[in-house]
Amino acid sequence: MSSIAWGGGGMWKEILEEQGMGMSDEDGDALLQDIVLTPEELALMTDRDEKPIYLALLGRIYDVSAGRKRYGPGGSHAFFTGRDGSRAFVTGDFTDASLTDEVSGLSVQDYRRLDEWSDFYDREYEYIGKVVWRLYDKKKKTKNAKQVERWVGEAFSAKEAEDEDGGISRDWAGIPRRLYNPGGETRCVCVRNFGPPTHRYAGVEHSEDREDLDHPQLREYEDYERLLGYQIPQYVELFDRWPEVLSGTDPEP
Repeated sequence: MSSIAWGGGGMWKEILEEQGMGMSDEDGDALLQDIVLTPEELALMTDRDEKPIYLALLGRIYDVSAGRKRYGPGGSHAFFTGRDGSRAFVTGDFTDASLTDEVSGLSVQDYRRLDEWSDFYDREYEYIGKVVWRLYDKKKKTKNAKQVERWVGEAFSAKEAEDEDGGISRDWAGIPRRLYNPGGETRCVCVRNFGPPTHRYAGVEHSEDREDLDHPQLREYEDYERLLGYQIPQYVELFDRWPEVLSGTDPEP
């Protein structure tokens, strides 16, 4: 339970009173355990009128005010605030059409990444409550929410059968790329540079013979040409040596 500062006065007092949560002191702080907001109420929580900054992921609301530089007006992640933009977290499409909690039809990789994003926000930001819409009816999960849970569960069940990075033997030599994970963390991955993409992202122009090099979370390394001499066809984990290559202390290929 935590103390959340609420600006804006009357409307928020009414919401809290309707949910049995009175104002706790003269400053307008409310002790909250689990509130529910409509999409319209959530849309107001974008740092306007000194309100906190909220976003939702899979129906769960988080206070991201601590990341005001990133999530506040003009910030790099401002488009996520005041809404549930779950689909855009994994598609890389930040238009209004993809900034939605409708997550059907994604790939198994996408459902696992959604779960990673959920873990990140649970770990790094304060959980506030639920959005009453597609995934929650008041505080209860809807059929849609239970379906999403099944998709995520099936994605993890299939994980061991997939040919993923992380020390898996390959019969092809890939291209080094930097993969940006939830929370701003990055790691080195080997990406196949031929064949059609494994899945496509709205708003991304895909080549038919680059496989996943156009993935929205992949970036080229600086001094990329020099890295081409360090393709390792057998074990992707050996690409951990790339930082040494970039720093000028080239290891043996």
